[in-house]
Amino acid sequence: MATDGGGGASDEAQEQLADLMEQMEDMEGAPAPSDADDGASEADPGDGGFSREVKEPLFPLPEPDGAPDGYERIAASCEEPEEFGAWFTYAVPADWELTGSSSGSGSPLAINTDLTFTRPDGTLLDPAGEPFVSYDYIYKVNGEPTEITFDPVDTVSVGDQEVDIVVARPDQAPDILSSTEFKARVETAKIPNPADDEDGYRPTSLTITLVHDPADGELSDDVVATVVESLAMPSCSIDHTVAILEINFNEDLDGDGDVDGAEDIR
Repeated sequence: MATDGGGGASDEAQEQLADLMEQMEDMEGAPAPSDADDGASEADPGDGGFSREVKEPLFPLPEPDGAPDGYERIAASCEEPEEFGAWFTYAVPADWELTGSSSGSGSPLAINTDLTFTRPDGTLLDPAGEPFVSYDYIYKVNGEPTEITFDPVDTVSVGDQEVDIVVARPDQAPDILSSTEFKARVETAKIPNPADDEDGYRPTSLTITLVHDPADGELSDDVVATVVESLAMPSCSIDHTVAILEINFNEDLDGDGDVDGAEDIR
């Protein structure tokens, strides 16, 4: 991994910091990265500014704790860098073989990772990180619109939060949909937002999507629910996120007496 002669961040570190900065563009008033020696994050009220607290980030997902009977947990990329994985970890049935992975952004707060599993009777894909408005959408063929809708399947507990699982099945539009698609949106962190006067945080979340071809056999709603409720965030992913935030705010956010630098996210 290359670094510049002045000891600056690696390309990967710069990209991850850029990902975070892009997410935080709407956080008006948030402090930008600073090389100031005092590390101050509050404006001086005496010069007409205002004082805003940069709060410690919060992470609502549980840490990994084994897997249900008959399931195996997929390690996070920071736990086993040489294996397929994402920043988050979850359990899948033990007879699913992890056969491929493709990744986009490299930060736990800005992820886009596809993991491909081969089952005894089919294949499942798991993409994450799409912006959420609604899962329903309009598909047009020769100008004719068809609405694709996602119906409730189940509600599961992920840590302390209740997560709704929805599904779009091919029978509603067999000429358009060839796969069954399950989706669930899970909150992954509360990151500091000094511009927010209400609670000082901005939530981040991800969508976990399971895509299954019914021609390859049955994928039960119970299996989907177990995969979703096993979602967890290991401590190495939390440490990586905190390091990026400390660089951005130039603040000690985990109380260890030190502000992380670029070398901490390499």
